[in-house]
Amino acid sequence: MAHVASAMVLCQQWNRDFQTHSHASEAIASVILLLAQLDSQVRQIFLVQGLPVPWTTQFILPPSEGCFMSLDEAHVSLEVKVNNNALKLLTSGIDISTPEALAKKEDCLHEFRRWNSKLKTYLAVSPHERGTIAANVLYLRRSYAKVMLSLDPTKGELAHDEFIEDYAQMLDLASRILEGLNDYSTVNSDSGSKPTKRHFSVESTVTETLFLIGVHCREPTIRERALELMRLYPRREGMCGTMLALSLGETLTGLERTACQTSPPGSCSEGPWVCADHRVTKIQCKDVSYQKVAILLRTAGEQRRGSEGKWFTFHKTW
Repeated sequence: MAHVASAMVLCQQWNRDFQTHSHASEAIASVILLLAQLDSQVRQIFLVQGLPVPWTTQFILPPSEGCFMSLDEAHVSLEVKVNNNALKLLTSGIDISTPEALAKKEDCLHEFRRWNSKLKTYLAVSPHERGTIAANVLYLRRSYAKVMLSLDPTKGELAHDEFIEDYAQMLDLASRILEGLNDYSTVNSDSGSKPTKRHFSVESTVTETLFLIGVHCREPTIRERALELMRLYPRREGMCGTMLALSLGETLTGLERTACQTSPPGSCSEGPWVCADHRVTKIQCKDVSYQKVAILLRTAGEQRRGSEGKWFTFHKTW
């Protein structure tokens, strides 16, 4: 991951340089959006590899007191001021229950509520923006932020059961976004035929959300639909690809389901669909080769018994 760290240091230098070019504010804002999303993705990758993040980032946006002037402005603000700051906290490795961490989390929640209020004000005077792909992407990223900031860490994986309705709404948004992008690609293709099966984008739209649902939502219908969407719409967004996420999600789902089904009667703990003991609570990965990655899946029960868990090897396909 050394090359990633070097790239992010360079990105941070670009971010500082951009502040001196106010004449290109729209283009700069778009670049800052992508850099913030990339930074957020890489932090999560370093976390599952058990590596400290060897850089610091501080994305700076011009001060804005009034309502947003466009959905693009709202999107940049969400990714920089809410999502990226939240992930800096949640992937820092500190105990989230400490007073200092709780205060930082409350700051993120305050910024999220402030952002949400500004978005409502903008949409009230721009109703034509509702229902567009851009708006749905924004709603999806907003829901992603809400879940991240609202999960109760003291409840472990059971905390996700409180967000089933949110996950269902996120899944509906992701489906509409993917169907809309697919229709757009078909209409704009030269041959008029179906678009290519794989899609690449530098911007984060649905991949992180589908992975979140596929791994952490235990309601079977919602979970399976998230995996199905990754299967139907293979894509790579930044550093996140659906094909590896799909393989991991399918393996994890099968592991949890089998663990509960094969357990002796009365041995499962609390929790619907998959009991707390058999839920995967740790995902850790390490490179095996240029083409393969090994991923450790460990359940709460295995952790309590001092067991390492199970390693699985996947191809680094996107």
